Amino acid sequence: MFLSSLSMLSSLAVRGSEVLKGSLDLIPGNLTGQFTIPELGKSVTGETAMLALNNDVAIPAILLSNLVHPLNVVAPSLALDVTADHAFPAFRSGAVKAASIEALAPALGQLIGLASLDMSGTYLWEAGWTALAPELVKLTKLENLYLAVNDVPATGLANLDEIVGLTDLDLTATQIGEAGAVALAPVLGKLKELTSLSLHSNNVGDAGLIALAPMLGKLSWILSLNLQNNQLGDACIDALTLEMDKLTGLSSINLGSNKFSDAGQVALALELSKLRRLRFVNLG
Repeated sequence: MFLSSLSMLSSLAVRGSEVLKGSLDLIPGNLTGQFTIPELGKSVTGETAMLALNNDVAIPAILLSNLVHPLNVVAPSLALDVTADHAFPAFRSGAVKAASIEALAPALGQLIGLASLDMSGTYLWEAGWTALAPELVKLTKLENLYLAVNDVPATGLANLDEIVGLTDLDLTATQIGEAGAVALAPVLGKLKELTSLSLHSNNVGDAGLIALAPMLGKLSWILSLNLQNNQLGDACIDALTLEMDKLTGLSSINLGSNKFSDAGQVALALELSKLRRLRFVNLG
């Protein structure tokens, strides 16, 4: 198992990749972590403890979960940067196959040292998320989790409260809606280390924000909060402003592209003006 042999890996990105079933040999070079991917025609020496599989490159699941020639390195630091290559131009970004995620998930759960996981733009559907969710909670050192542009079911959010060390959670455009916001509320109450939260473009709505607001107020370390484009209107302003004064460290808040009236924007602005560390505000 390739990924399971990388127990010291600290960062894994599978952003915008098409993860497909198939076979691809990883040919190890030397014990410093140099290896060659034949289809990419390049050798990579890793020193950054980061494995990145992104930007329109089709990565067969076998590379991730069942390699014939795994690297025999005690504490490998691998960097695979293929952002400049389009090795498989016939495949479009995203569309991660559920079967491939199911193959990847068990190995992912063994990366006990992982601090950053970026699966943005992989279009995780419910079947893939069902396989992935129970493995995520095993990553007890995870600090950064990026799941933007995926279909994350409301039921899948509940387990995130077990990753108590999360500092950065990006759920941009994950289609959680009002039901997802309600499910996320108790989770946020346990993520006390969170410094950045993005719920951009999720159609949370007033009812969803009202459910979230009391838990947002408990994020005492939050620095950046993005609630842009969520169909929010004046009905949720009281619930939101009631919690704002508790976010004393907040430096950035994005409430743009919502449905606040002029009077509502004024009310929000007055409340936000009390936050002395606030440097960026978008209400438009």
